[in-house]
Amino acid sequence: MTTQLHTPMYLLRRHMVLHAIGHDASERFLEIGCGRGDLLVQLAHRGFEGVGVEISPEAFATAATAAAEFPRQLRVFDRLDAVAGQTFDLVMAFEVLEHVPDDRATLMQWARHVAPGGRFLLSVPAHMRKWTRADEFGGHLRRYERAQLEELLQGAGLAIDDVWTYGFPLSSLTRRARNLAYRRRAADMAMRTPTERTLASSFDSTRAFRGAALAARALDVAGRVGHAVQLAFRNTELGEGFLVAAHRPT
Repeated sequence: MTTQLHTPMYLLRRHMVLHAIGHDASERFLEIGCGRGDLLVQLAHRGFEGVGVEISPEAFATAATAAAEFPRQLRVFDRLDAVAGQTFDLVMAFEVLEHVPDDRATLMQWARHVAPGGRFLLSVPAHMRKWTRADEFGGHLRRYERAQLEELLQGAGLAIDDVWTYGFPLSSLTRRARNLAYRRRAADMAMRTPTERTLASSFDSTRAFRGAALAARALDVAGRVGHAVQLAFRNTELGEGFLVAAHRPT
């Protein structure tokens, strides 16, 4: 039986996301693209209540099983229509928008679920100049620039609070190794569906990624140190991705 291991970028992004979310458990949340439910469970342990949406059947099944451990706090659905007409104090979508053909219309749809005064958190890959085969294999359609993100969010009726980057300097140190690993796995990845590629971009159980993922596990143990380093660069353009914090004006 193989063990799913988180990639270094996943772990660094998760540290930044938890930093941005904070500890106000009175906020009812919606996570769009919740994957296997890792963040749902972390937030439930912090006392939050909320909803996850995941369209991948495999990931949805895993997330639903995880959420079942917190029946009073968590619910998981396989389509966003299940929460039609509902608004939330905190709406989140991490590494999802880059997979969507019509990102403008999709972002407007997501924003409608943000309550007046509520918060919206979004992460996406940064800078088209950093496009590599890893993006293709991850099912990405684009990477984003800061100005592009700001225009999209403002067009969806949201006011921007912060635009941070995450991952630097570890992202620079591991980029070559990640690209080499993806090249070695080209045939396998070409056979995967876009959804499978998306899941594989955050989790992998193959030997090519095991060394990097085990290193990431060590980083997770020393997470405060790794997170402190990337926080020092969050207002630069050096990171691997953007994390945007916005809100809906009252």
